[in-house]
Amino acid sequence: DAADLMNKLDELEFFFANRPVTAPEDVVTESLNEADTTEEKEASVQEVKTVEELQSAVENGGYIKLTSNIENITTAQMVTIPSGKTVFLDLNGNNITVNADFVGRPIVNEGTLTVNGNGRIDSSNGNKGYGAIANKGTLTVNSGTFAGNPQGNGACIKNFEGANLTINGGIFEKATGCLYNEGKAVINGGSFTSTSCNGCGAYSYTINNVGGDLTIYNATVSGVHGALAAAGGTTTVYSGTFETKPCEKHPDGSTAFYALYVSGNADESTCHIYGGTFKSASKVAVYVGNNTPGDGGICAEATAYLHGGTFQSGTDKVIGGDATSENPTVGSLEITGGNYTDKNGDRAEDVVNYFPSNGGYELDEHGTVIAPNVPSDPSTPTTPSNPSTGTGSSTVQQMEEREKPDPADKKAVEAYNFWKEVKAKIRSAKDGKMLKISVVQSAEYMPASVMQTLYERKNVGLTLYWNENTIVIPAGKAMPKQPMKAYWTVKKLTELY
Repeated sequence: DAADLMNKLDELEFFFANRPVTAPEDVVTESLNEADTTEEKEASVQEVKTVEELQSAVENGGYIKLTSNIENITTAQMVTIPSGKTVFLDLNGNNITVNADFVGRPIVNEGTLTVNGNGRIDSSNGNKGYGAIANKGTLTVNSGTFAGNPQGNGACIKNFEGANLTINGGIFEKATGCLYNEGKAVINGGSFTSTSCNGCGAYSYTINNVGGDLTIYNATVSGVHGALAAAGGTTTVYSGTFETKPCEKHPDGSTAFYALYVSGNADESTCHIYGGTFKSASKVAVYVGNNTPGDGGICAEATAYLHGGTFQSGTDKVIGGDATSENPTVGSLEITGGNYTDKNGDRAEDVVNYFPSNGGYELDEHGTVIAPNVPSDPSTPTTPSNPSTGTGSSTVQQMEEREKPDPADKKAVEAYNFWKEVKAKIRSAKDGKMLKISVVQSAEYMPASVMQTLYERKNVGLTLYWNENTIVIPAGKAMPKQPMKAYWTVKKLTELY
């Protein structure tokens, strides 16, 4: 019928849009056109050497190359990329710095900005020079050095709510925090170092995710107080190094707090760790907790899932938290993998404090988690308020069997495993939850089994951040199983939602 025909046309459309690069000779013209376009871009580069020229250039958009240092920018001279403008900024080995009275950030992006080239954007000389870039649009950082004020409370880059940030490389340093994220951020590389004690009286984490969606595939992160704070929103780490170090004022490491701090504060916080190394100089490697009412804070749910990774503590415990037998609702932790050692590098006998939601674990003689403990009574039925975290319905399992990729296709396997984890999150989510997921680059489409899983969990919604698209599937609005439908393309999802 017509519906089946449309589904087949959708699949044919996807096939031709993603067919292998074995095109006939008659498409060589496209490559030549791309080369011509590159030459045109190079010919249209705007070379600038003053802040006035830089502001004029970003208002035009296009390719901009610095030909000189731009120094002593005042607060009134902050450069703003307007909404709707696309700018490619080549630092070209030059620096952008501020004067001593500067307040704010030298560059504010409200459009689309890509930063390349060796060079430096530095606000560390300003009394309140919070950081290098304020991002309110779409920002991509490929290289360069970005510095904030070591005595201020800002960050090298602040990614505002609703903004999109991708960091592929670069050096981020000096500030009490290198990244403050309220929007969507993906880190694929880079070095992040916070060297300031900030008076040694505050928790100053090098990377802070505060209510946003942060995914880290690779990064080198070190800080005096702490390395990574998941303080609201969703934080996911696949690889990287996260370490706390002593500061000059306290070489004994007494102020170096946690390599990973998971806290709900006023917003719900979920953190998934699949890999990476987390090491604390003098405290536990991971801390899960909240601001308690006694501290003047607002309690919200904080949940950490440790699927893998290496955790080394500066104490005889590796993981700590606010939860106690008297107050068991503060913080939630599940350990299903990883390696845990104490300050001496020995197997950590006492890994955690008291966490009622702990998934159970067992350590071998090297401190590595072996088979997680399984409840002895599997007969307890699951209900919508206590959803299953298993493999899903028989319908979903049948779909997954058809969707299994060729094991030799690493990209397809990565995408398959990613969507499998998404389905697990959907099944385990509480009723009324809106999941927020950053889609990995290897995923070219969404398998039909994901839509079916969401359809079966009618009280759970899903937001996908996919390239430059935001796809919101409200609770109860997932499409039912459709004949011959094997996957959903980004184009089709954006049309539907």
